[in-house]
Amino acid sequence: MNTPDAYDAFRRLMPEGYVNEACARIIIRGDKYRPIKYARHIRCPVLLQICDHDTLVSLKSLEETAKILGPRAEVKHYPIGHFDIYTGSGFEKGVLDQIEFFRKHLL
Repeated sequence: MNTPDAYDAFRRLMPEGYVNEACARIIIRGDKYRPIKYARHIRCPVLLQICDHDTLVSLKSLEETAKILGPRAEVKHYPIGHFDIYTGSGFEKGVLDQIEFFRKHLL
């Protein structure tokens, strides 16, 4: 995560004593992780929660994913950054939308 806001935001999410390290081999696999390659195979409803001011995930890639999923995609936009969905009012709104989605599709 190499955006200006990532370090400080990630630090706020870490519990005390968290060791921020990963094996070097993750670099070898990182460029091969492309979940969008499999989106056309999805046959169930999908909730896409998009943070409009995300500096880590491109809005274009999320819009492309929604397009591939077509009517299976339920898209929710939030006027916040990538890490804002994990705390505070962003978190509360995101969770409420998840609960609504699950009630709609699982009950």
